[in-house]
Amino acid sequence: MSLNLILNQETSQMDLVQLNHLLHMQHSKVKASVTFWGKRAVSIEGGIAPFEQVSLEALAKKVLQNSRNRSEADNLTPKERVAGIEIAKKLNEFYAITDEKIKNSNFFTKILNWIREFVFFYPYTTRFFVEDGLQANFQGYSPEKFVQVFGGTKETIEQNSAFSGGSFGGGGITRFCAKEEAIRALASS
Repeated sequence: MSLNLILNQETSQMDLVQLNHLLHMQHSKVKASVTFWGKRAVSIEGGIAPFEQVSLEALAKKVLQNSRNRSEADNLTPKERVAGIEIAKKLNEFYAITDEKIKNSNFFTKILNWIREFVFFYPYTTRFFVEDGLQANFQGYSPEKFVQVFGGTKETIEQNSAFSGGSFGGGGITRFCAKEEAIRALASS
């Protein structure tokens, strides 16, 4: 599987476990970089293709779209949730690495990056949604699913040891966030 193949798949067909494996492969070099034109990119050397580079923005958008759809459908498996949490952390790491590279780049690259990322969409950039809620999408359960997976009743969710203390939602949909370690324990059992 390659990053380009993942980006070209239907969102509903995206395999989070496989993407997580690809982003964390030991035998390849997964790097975040900034092009001369101010575009953040993720490249893999030594994977299926000798060298592959994709836009960090496109990758993050695809993962965000998948996480929203799957969170609303409430059909993520524990392994997919763990993979999603790891992907969210990796995307944030890529943004931090590219921030440093932009900071140390030439003036022209900095200006192009600023135009690319902030002129039209600030503050609601893809990065904002990655930092603000991507991981929560993978940790969130509907009240019914939370009770089914972790036990208890809807009325006692907040006392459940798996509850992280947070909830989110809108449009009549509420999600309760499970602790990352509770999800990891489920995935490993």
